[in-house]
Amino acid sequence: MNSTLSIHFMLSFKPFVTRYLCLHCEKLFQPMLSEKHCFQCGRIQSINELCEDCLKWNQVKSFKLINQSLYSYDGVIKEYIDRYKFQGDYRLRKLVATQITELIKKYEVVVPIPINQVTMGVRKFNQVTGWLEEVNYTMVLTAKPKLKAQFQKNRSERLQTQQPFAMNEKYVEMIKQKQICLVDDIYTTGTTLHHAAQLLLDNGAQSVRSITLAR
Repeated sequence: MNSTLSIHFMLSFKPFVTRYLCLHCEKLFQPMLSEKHCFQCGRIQSINELCEDCLKWNQVKSFKLINQSLYSYDGVIKEYIDRYKFQGDYRLRKLVATQITELIKKYEVVVPIPINQVTMGVRKFNQVTGWLEEVNYTMVLTAKPKLKAQFQKNRSERLQTQQPFAMNEKYVEMIKQKQICLVDDIYTTGTTLHHAAQLLLDNGAQSVRSITLAR
């Protein structure tokens, strides 16, 4: 991206913000904030009420996990995640980093969803922390080894997944009575985020909410 700075801009003394999307692609990355959605998980639907997934979660969990998603998981966003996460184009982290970090509140402890060592060895980066370079985040959670990645499981297998995370013991005290903001890439069934939230609440967190790029 080549930016032409006008004399008017230079005399305004405003900070220069690097652009990573052209005007055409910016239109493709418009957040779904105006769409009708489930007000608990952010799922796009025809009416503003709880979706079936959240009704089921509320029956089995003692807490309600409020999730905020920027985009629906289709079209250009699905292509973006495939190229960034699975094809490994790490430069693409810049395209949505600002949109995600703007949703984080200053008083929250930011906790990215971790990936296990096998996945890190193959992918070489955590796609979530790639978006959080300008934010103070803490790796409170560690990922247990697993035989199959979430995207390889069907819906039934995802819902039956056992606790996939463990606490990083050196951060247990720092989360007590704190408000936690979990950050992940995709909210599918909500299993991953509910497991993470449950573990954090069991270890003393005051509250947990989540942000995902897509739902």
